[in-house]
Amino acid sequence: SRTTGKYYRNDRSRIKRLSHMIRREAIQCGEDRKINRRVNLTDMAKQSWIFLCTYSNPDDSTDNYVGTVRKILRGLTASAVDVLAHVENPRSLPISGIALKDC
Repeated sequence: SRTTGKYYRNDRSRIKRLSHMIRREAIQCGEDRKINRRVNLTDMAKQSWIFLCTYSNPDDSTDNYVGTVRKILRGLTASAVDVLAHVENPRSLPISGIALKDC
Protein backbone atom coordinates (compact mmCIF):
# COMPACT_ATOMS: atom_id res chain seq x y z
CA SER A 1 0.00 0.00 0.00
CA ARG A 2 1.11 3.56 -0.46
CA THR A 3 0.97 4.40 3.22
CA THR A 4 3.22 1.58 4.38
CA GLY A 5 5.47 1.37 1.32
CA LYS A 6 4.64 -2.35 0.96
CA TYR A 7 3.02 -4.02 -1.97
CA TYR A 8 -0.34 -5.40 -0.94
CA ARG A 9 0.82 -8.92 -1.80
CA ASN A 10 3.66 -8.60 0.72
CA ASP A 11 1.47 -7.28 3.54
CA ARG A 12 1.38 -10.22 5.97
CA SER A 13 -1.64 -8.96 7.88
CA ARG A 14 -3.59 -8.58 4.63
CA ILE A 15 -2.66 -12.10 3.48
CA LYS A 16 -3.63 -13.45 6.90
CA ARG A 17 -7.04 -11.71 6.73
CA LEU A 18 -7.63 -13.10 3.23
CA SER A 19 -6.61 -16.58 4.38
CA HIS A 20 -9.05 -16.47 7.30
CA MET A 21 -11.82 -15.24 4.99
CA ILE A 22 -11.17 -18.07 2.51
CA ARG A 23 -11.15 -20.72 5.26
CA ARG A 24 -14.29 -19.34 6.91
CA GLU A 25 -16.21 -19.21 3.63
CA ALA A 26 -15.00 -22.64 2.47
CA ILE A 27 -16.15 -24.20 5.75
CA GLN A 28 -19.52 -22.44 5.58
CA CYS A 29 -20.06 -23.33 1.92
CA GLY A 30 -19.08 -26.92 2.57
CA GLU A 31 -21.80 -27.15 5.20
CA ASP A 32 -24.39 -25.16 3.22
CA ARG A 33 -23.85 -27.27 0.08
CA LYS A 34 -25.33 -30.24 1.92
CA ILE A 35 -28.63 -28.37 1.57
CA ASN A 36 -28.07 -26.18 -1.51
CA ARG A 37 -25.44 -27.31 -4.07
CA ARG A 38 -25.36 -23.84 -5.68
CA VAL A 39 -23.87 -22.04 -2.67
CA ASN A 40 -20.54 -20.45 -3.58
CA LEU A 41 -17.72 -18.39 -2.16
CA THR A 42 -17.97 -14.63 -2.51
CA ASP A 43 -16.14 -13.10 -5.47
CA MET A 44 -13.52 -11.70 -3.09
CA ALA A 45 -12.80 -15.12 -1.60
CA LYS A 46 -12.67 -16.71 -5.07
CA GLN A 47 -10.30 -14.11 -6.46
CA SER A 48 -8.09 -14.26 -3.38
CA TRP A 49 -7.94 -18.07 -3.56
CA ILE A 50 -7.07 -18.00 -7.25
CA PHE A 51 -4.35 -15.42 -6.65
CA LEU A 52 -2.79 -17.33 -3.77
CA CYS A 53 -2.86 -20.59 -5.73
CA THR A 54 -1.46 -19.22 -8.96
CA TYR A 55 0.93 -16.37 -8.12
CA SER A 56 4.52 -17.05 -9.02
CA ASN A 57 7.23 -14.44 -9.43
CA PRO A 58 8.97 -15.11 -12.75
CA ASP A 59 12.20 -13.64 -11.34
CA ASP A 60 12.18 -15.70 -8.12
CA SER A 61 10.73 -19.21 -8.12
CA THR A 62 10.57 -19.20 -4.30
CA ASP A 63 8.30 -16.13 -4.29
CA ASN A 64 4.86 -17.77 -4.12
CA TYR A 65 2.10 -18.56 -1.64
CA VAL A 66 2.48 -22.34 -1.38
CA GLY A 67 2.89 -22.13 2.41
CA THR A 68 -0.19 -19.92 2.74
CA VAL A 69 -2.28 -22.30 0.62
CA ARG A 70 -1.03 -25.21 2.75
CA LYS A 71 -2.10 -23.39 5.94
CA ILE A 72 -5.54 -22.65 4.48
CA LEU A 73 -6.10 -26.30 3.53
CA ARG A 74 -4.67 -27.86 6.70
CA GLY A 75 -7.40 -29.31 8.87
CA LEU A 76 -10.32 -28.47 6.58
CA THR A 77 -13.11 -30.97 6.15
CA ALA A 78 -13.41 -32.82 2.85
CA SER A 79 -16.46 -30.73 1.95
CA ALA A 80 -14.57 -27.45 2.53
CA VAL A 81 -11.60 -28.67 0.45
CA ASP A 82 -14.06 -29.67 -2.28
CA VAL A 83 -15.40 -26.11 -2.35
CA LEU A 84 -11.89 -24.73 -2.90
CA ALA A 85 -10.92 -27.44 -5.37
CA HIS A 86 -13.81 -26.46 -7.60
CA VAL A 87 -13.11 -22.73 -7.78
CA GLU A 88 -12.69 -22.06 -11.48
CA ASN A 89 -9.99 -19.72 -12.68
CA PRO A 90 -11.43 -17.85 -15.67
CA ARG A 91 -7.90 -17.16 -16.96
CA SER A 92 -6.60 -20.72 -16.93
CA LEU A 93 -6.34 -23.13 -19.79
CA PRO A 94 -6.51 -26.85 -19.03
CA ILE A 95 -3.30 -28.76 -19.74
CA SER A 96 -3.51 -32.46 -19.08
CA GLY A 97 -0.68 -34.65 -17.89
CA ILE A 98 1.33 -31.94 -16.11
CA ALA A 99 2.08 -32.46 -12.45
CA LEU A 100 2.49 -29.48 -10.12
CA LYS A 101 5.77 -29.76 -8.24
CA ASP A 102 4.57 -27.83 -5.16
CA CYS A 103 1.22 -29.53 -4.68
